[in-house]
Parts: sequence; structure tokens; C-alpha cells
Amino acid sequence: MAIKPIQFLEDMTGYEVVWASGLPLDGDRTASEFYKVSGSGSTHICEVKKDGFAVDIYCDGDMSYYNSKDEFYCDDGVDLIARGYDTDKKFTDAVESEELRHDMNPWFDMYVCGEHLDCVTHDINEALQSAKAFLDEEIQNAKTIENCGISLNETDTPMAVA
Repeated sequence: MAIKPIQFLEDMTGYEVVWASGLPLDGDRTASEFYKVSGSGSTHICEVKKDGFAVDIYCDGDMSYYNSKDEFYCDDGVDLIARGYDTDKKFTDAVESEELRHDMNPWFDMYVCGEHLDCVTHDINEALQSAKAFLDEEIQNAKTIENCGISLNETDTPMAVA
């Protein structure tokens, strides 16, 4: 079976995306629920890099979706797929029709050097767009600092430029 690649909402040219093992999922599974791993509060999804700057995307939070008709819970992406909710459309349709009810849902968030940025999204494409925007802003801020006569040395300590 061929895996369909993620259809990025905007061009990621110029950015390096380093995916965790087994990722990304195919293009029909972009919701954070598919990236949730049972038993882990936080799962590293990928690192996005550009011009020496990097940001990590994690899937955070717990997950619990309940189907009252068939009386089962889905606690991670593997459960969803095994129960037939194996695409964004099938999953979204089941939630909208209340076939699946959520008690808890996961989300994507960004971190830099372990610092939580609180930039919540629920779709991997949105998470990648947020990472791209964050990196572009960080790069622009660094250029602005350099243009003000300050540069950063190897230990990231500001020092005046002579």
C-alpha cells in the first residue's frame, strides 16, 4: 500500500523538517489525534529548522474518545485507525455526528530548548505553519539585533560589535 504524503498548505522549501521515527503519517491523517501515542503525555513529532534556528513540535495532552453505541474508547491514533476512523474525514464525521464523544483531546504544541511556547494547533499542517512563522520571526529578530550593533557569540551571550 502506498503512503500518501502530507499535502502541505504552504511551501516548506527552505525549511528542514526532521521527523520522529515512523512519521509523518499519510496525508489523510493530519489531526493531532492520529499522532497521539497511548501512555505518553507528550510525544516528539518533528523538529523544524532554518538558518541555524530550530523549533520542536510535540503532540501533548491525553486523549479519550467514546463510542456509546458500540461501547468502546479510543485512547490513541492506533485505536482510531483500528476502529475504522482511519482518515481525517471519517474521524471528523464521527465527532460531528456524535458517534464519537471526546472526554479529552490531544493537540500539537511547540517547544524551543525545552521551553513550552503555548502555540496550540490541532492539525499537523497548522503546526508546521506555526513553526515556519515562529522561525521566520526569530530570524528577523536576530537580524534586527545584528543591525543594532549587537551580535551573539557561540554561547549566545550578547556582546557589542566594535
